[in-house]
Amino acid sequence: MTVISIVAEGVTDQTYLEELLFSACVFEDEPEFVFAQPARDATDRSTTFGGWEAVFEYCKENLGSLSETTDFIIIQLDTDCGYHPNFGIKLDHHGQRRADSELRQDTIDVICQIIDHQDLANFGNRLIFAICVDSLETWVALCSYGKDKKLNAEGWLAYKIGKRDFKKTVIFYRKLSKIITSKNVKSAPDDHSLGMFLQDFCQTIPDASLR
Repeated sequence: MTVISIVAEGVTDQTYLEELLFSACVFEDEPEFVFAQPARDATDRSTTFGGWEAVFEYCKENLGSLSETTDFIIIQLDTDCGYHPNFGIKLDHHGQRRADSELRQDTIDVICQIIDHQDLANFGNRLIFAICVDSLETWVALCSYGKDKKLNAEGWLAYKIGKRDFKKTVIFYRKLSKIITSKNVKSAPDDHSLGMFLQDFCQTIPDASLR
């Protein structure tokens, strides 16, 4: 069985990402997904800090520990905080939002600079980058509701669902994943951050293909 570890900003990101892959892809041999960062307890609550800074810290300090227990690693990161000095990517160019491909590559470059050189060499092409432009909620809005919301997707979801009902919990994001449709997933063009991630995933995982 192929083991795929997910290093993500939060437990909701891990949950939706796993369900998205099962909805979007066909596997000859179903993989096992392991939630490496944030770690969880038996109730699906995070037992470690989340956020983009925690992803950076994990990549720097702990990624090498996965080398003997996992076959592939997905590193999930939102680009919405790219302006922060410790993140360090430009989101706009002359007042225009930069292309997904540019934001994705710049973010990957930042991550690869953080990872220990030996770890990076050891993992090689076993690293898969789930770079969400602008956030994972952008992918939720597209895959679950068919709306491409690059900016403030979380706010749009809260409005669509209702602020009282919208919750950043594993249970709620699992419910959101249940309304993913193949039509919505396929609506993501090749130059969309979701489309690029799914292509990368299926090209990297030997027995995976898009539905």
